[in-house]
Amino acid sequence: IHPAISPDAKNLAYSAKKNGYWDIYIINLTNGMETRVTDTYEYEGSPSWSSDGLFLAYESYKYGNLDIFIQDINNLQSPAIQLTDNPYSQFSPSWSPNGREIAFVSTEDGDEEIWVAKLDNVENRFQKIINRPNQVDLNPHWSSDGNQLLWTSENYGYPIIMQIDYSETNLLLSEMGIGDNAQLSENSISYIQSEANQNFLIHKDL
Repeated sequence: IHPAISPDAKNLAYSAKKNGYWDIYIINLTNGMETRVTDTYEYEGSPSWSSDGLFLAYESYKYGNLDIFIQDINNLQSPAIQLTDNPYSQFSPSWSPNGREIAFVSTEDGDEEIWVAKLDNVENRFQKIINRPNQVDLNPHWSSDGNQLLWTSENYGYPIIMQIDYSETNLLLSEMGIGDNAQLSENSISYIQSEANQNFLIHKDL
């Protein structure tokens, strides 16, 4: 589950349930060699690559709730860095193209909302993108240039793609239409469109 292609398109990270529990793996797409990144009894999933392809952020149910960890994949013997650590759930990390921010979902304020961890900050590292009480916001993804942050919300039971212009100081929120798990590049957008009994993968040129 949760496949994530590396920035150089040579490796695929994913979560797999082997030996009875979920761990993070990487498969080399050239030679098929599989590397096990984590090996714990706790659930680990939703891997996201750093822009240089040297680290993976992922969610783990390690201490009684979901938190986000970062692993140096060239030194798997080193312990993972715990990025979030509080009594609330933080999950679905998405590493920005500039490598200095990780978007994620947090329930810290009672609802699932989109937050960003600014990795260069020691103080005020975690910032909520926008206050949307009584809304469920999930599945954050950065655009390929890092100027837009997209996620999935809900409107009358339908998943809606939300977008914020992250290149401006005053973040402008807009609604892009019905869909889920949107991926935005410079010239196109891809997303999942759910119907009554089936799902479709939609790709559109912009």
